[in-house]
Amino acid sequence: MKISNLHILNNYWGLIETLHTNWKLDLLDKLTQSIQKNSPINSNVMKNAFGAWASEQSAEQIIQELRNSRSTNRQLEEL
Repeated sequence: MKISNLHILNNYWGLIETLHTNWKLDLLDKLTQSIQKNSPINSNVMKNAFGAWASEQSAEQIIQELRNSRSTNRQLEEL
């Protein structure tokens, strides 16, 4: 198993382990049914959910654009 897949699996487990037992059993049933369907894996779904930000801009350009777009309407009172 790839490290990235193991990381995703551990993230899901962090969410699942706190569920009520009945919910875990329902989830187990749904997982079993999905395995029995034997449908092909769509790797794009995982990439879209957890992939990196795709942009032609560099990180520095994105940061600068974010900083430039900030505005404030704060009124400072003189002391």
